[in-house]
Amino acid sequence: MDKRLTGLLVVFFLAFGLFTSLVVFNKPLSRLIRASQEITPSVENSLILAWPLTVKADGQAATTVTVFLRNEKNYPPSVY
Repeated sequence: MDKRLTGLLVVFFLAFGLFTSLVVFNKPLSRLIRASQEITPSVENSLILAWPLTVKADGQAATTVTVFLRNEKNYPPSVY
């Protein structure tokens, strides 16, 4: 191999390693393995709605149940 090519490859891999380590390890590693407040649904802020409100218990009638998950800041939980 040419010496210039070898030097260029070494510089490239060093720069790539530095970039990767800054991106991955910029924040604590626990950010990657634990749910944060932003993605954890809140029991108090989430909603459960049903329509119609009353149905016959005959095994034939149906109702629609809708669940809206929200986090502590009242927003839908976002996933990374």
